[in-house]
Amino acid sequence: MILEDYDFQNMNQGDLAQVFEVDRSSVNAWGLKGLPHGKQGRSNTYDFSTTLYWRTGHKLSKDLDRDIQPIHKIALGYLSAHDPGVFGKPEFALFLNMADRVGFTVDQAERGFQFAAGIYLANSTTL
Repeated sequence: MILEDYDFQNMNQGDLAQVFEVDRSSVNAWGLKGLPHGKQGRSNTYDFSTTLYWRTGHKLSKDLDRDIQPIHKIALGYLSAHDPGVFGKPEFALFLNMADRVGFTVDQAERGFQFAAGIYLANSTTL
């Protein structure tokens, strides 16, 4: 499959395994560790960008020896991918939209982002 063939907001475990070049058991393990499912309510539907940022945030939280919630991992991964000096309303709006796609409310996303921003700023020299 070529990348244009994927519906990146509605991927199954097999799609994620192919795109991330891992086996399906890895994707299943991510789900057991808190990777959020898509909003459709299907337990095997995932959003690509959320998965990407969750994976990054999950790794960073392990490196920092922090056990944090999935929304915090997504926000931490998102923050680590953007230059904090140019982070503004458009980037925050994209984060809120991504969080909504996997079922988080605006309040949950805002609180998760604030919490992750604190972790990010406190550890910015090590991330």
